[in-house]
Amino acid sequence: MLGEAPMPVTPNDDTARLLAGAIAKTGVGQLPWTKALTQWRDRVMFLRASEGDSWPDLSDTAAGAKRGRMAGAGARRENRARRDRGGRAG
Repeated sequence: MLGEAPMPVTPNDDTARLLAGAIAKTGVGQLPWTKALTQWRDRVMFLRASEGDSWPDLSDTAAGAKRGRMAGAGARRENRARRDRGGRAG
């Protein structure tokens, strides 16, 4: 669960899944967006509304829907890296 205190995170499939799940549950808006990033996100969403699907959907709803795909992509990258190091993919 996302909280106020920073905690060390080991980058792996489990932590990627937990982080993606927490972000999807609480919403992307709960992330510590800077003013510049918020403005950038708003501009991209305006362009998407004006010009269509050629621009990414950066909404909270889309982030929640992508949660499983993002975690799965992380697992695939980790498995490839493990194989490249001579270990077993799992």
